[in-house]
Amino acid sequence: MIRAAEWSIRVLSVEPERLHFPHAQPDIIGYRLKLNHSPKIELLRYDLIQVTTGTVGTSSWAAFTAIVMEINPESLLLFTSPMYQEQLKEAHRIKRIFSPLHSIQGAEQLIAHYGYFPPFHYDEIMDARWEGENEGSSEEKSLTIAIKPSLVEEAAKNVIFRFDGVQEEDLSSFEEHNTIFQLEFTYQEEAVHVVIGSQDGFGGQFLCRSIRVSWEN
Repeated sequence: MIRAAEWSIRVLSVEPERLHFPHAQPDIIGYRLKLNHSPKIELLRYDLIQVTTGTVGTSSWAAFTAIVMEINPESLLLFTSPMYQEQLKEAHRIKRIFSPLHSIQGAEQLIAHYGYFPPFHYDEIMDARWEGENEGSSEEKSLTIAIKPSLVEEAAKNVIFRFDGVQEEDLSSFEEHNTIFQLEFTYQEEAVHVVIGSQDGFGGQFLCRSIRVSWEN
């Protein structure tokens, strides 16, 4: 499994660049960081990274997330909030948080549809089902959730996540309404740490061995 890893970088310039996402109107702005003699950066497209800028202990310091849209030896194209454009010029370290293409089976289906791996901001969990949770059973636990995307044209098609080898779960009960802020994934030793940020109803965190995602049939 790919792990969290860090690289030091030196940014020569930051240029806005249009990103086309299939369901975004108008196009979104990304930021191309031109780099100076950086070491080989072993990221994949659509990796979620943390960008660190400025000097620790000063007002210039910041750490924020971005999605890698393109990578080559001379530059990185990132998707992040426009509020960080100026701070990107002072970026000196990047850290991989999670790689959906490497660590979620079927992630390419969602990326082809959205243009990146979505966090499911303010979408609703329509169903949550457990397998193998009988007390005393040696069978590993699996959790399947169905998320209804908020875009109108997708309303009839849920996104199905299956998490296998679930352990150390701390989850609230499934309710009539189960709206989430977002799904978050990070690496923790040999497992993936999953956080279902809940606004209402079902949510919490757990570790799992593997993740699969697909569109509902």
